Amino acid sequence: MTPPAGFTERFAKVNGMPMLLLSGEKAGGTFLIEQAKLVASDVRGQVVTGAGHSLMEEAPKTVIPLSPTSSADADWGQVLQSHTVAQS
Repeated sequence: MTPPAGFTERFAKVNGMPMLLLSGEKAGGTFLIEQAKLVASDVRGQVVTGAGHSLMEEAPKTVIPLSPTSSADADWGQVLQSHTVAQS
């Protein structure tokens, strides 16, 4: 996916702030994760296997543990590796 002309220059990537993006396999899949990478440098994207748009209703046992109370509390690598979700 290529951003429109001038997009990257106008909206410089957000640095130093991790972005956790969960997307349902049956909904956006990797699309939203790839879009987020256009504007942020630390994107941790996961596709939740078997889920659609309503992640909390369809896969709470996967989503809740991936949602830390604050980014300061998160060891993203350990959190994401410890759960069974399809990596993008």
